[in-house]
Amino acid sequence: NHPSNQSVDEFALEAKKFADKEYLLALYKGEALVGEEKEKIIEYMKKGHVHMVNGSRMKDVFTGEPIKGEMLFMDDGKYSWTSKLIYYVDKYNLELPENFIDHILNQ
Repeated sequence: NHPSNQSVDEFALEAKKFADKEYLLALYKGEALVGEEKEKIIEYMKKGHVHMVNGSRMKDVFTGEPIKGEMLFMDDGKYSWTSKLIYYVDKYNLELPENFIDHILNQ
């Protein structure tokens, strides 16, 4: 059951069943976002309101390499995300829920 087709409770329950790497691999699409659409989504996410900062080091679950910067918890008043999610969308084209993509592209 794809995350965009689940309630928040269903998504949270399913997400708890996976370790970071397996969960991200389950969402990885590879060609989900490209070109101007991808750039617009990443820029929008980077401009989100920061409401919490976690100073611990982040690590890429695919390569084990450190991710630059602090973990930021961000939102736009409707959706929430982390700076780590922006990293995975940018580097690996991680698939985002369609309703979130539509929300961003319709701004």
